[in-house]
Amino acid sequence: MANINELIENLQQFDEDELKIKLGTYVQELGDNLNERGAISDLEEVSRGGVPRGPLADKALEIGERLLKKMNAESYDLLCGNPFGDQGEMLQTIEAAMKENTTKAAGLITPVLVTNLGLAPAVAAIVSTLIVQKIAKSVGETICSSWEKTI
Repeated sequence: MANINELIENLQQFDEDELKIKLGTYVQELGDNLNERGAISDLEEVSRGGVPRGPLADKALEIGERLLKKMNAESYDLLCGNPFGDQGEMLQTIEAAMKENTTKAAGLITPVLVTNLGLAPAVAAIVSTLIVQKIAKSVGETICSSWEKTI
């Protein structure tokens, strides 16, 4: 099995809507078990599989958008609210990773979402990839100020 950074690298080939469709499709398969299933091994298939089209994709996009909206706000509160009591060290690490490589930044965010929000690893990886894509569009700003605009 590939490591998380390789799988996130595969996810980065998809645009925002395609990732939302993948997220919505995957979440539909998981049902109510977002934190009980969805191991990293599932991400290998999700990251390499195609993106559905047609009416099923429209429904998946809607589900993906709703979940991302919720997870985006919760992730922002988690990472920008400094609940770790680390004087912003985690956020500084993510900012440094963003400058170096967006895959690395998403790879740092993923386990934080798994641990603190109880997301399945595969769901967290897709959400973190979407978050990083949104943040990467805003250059010259801090992560939190860029991110806040996307919520």
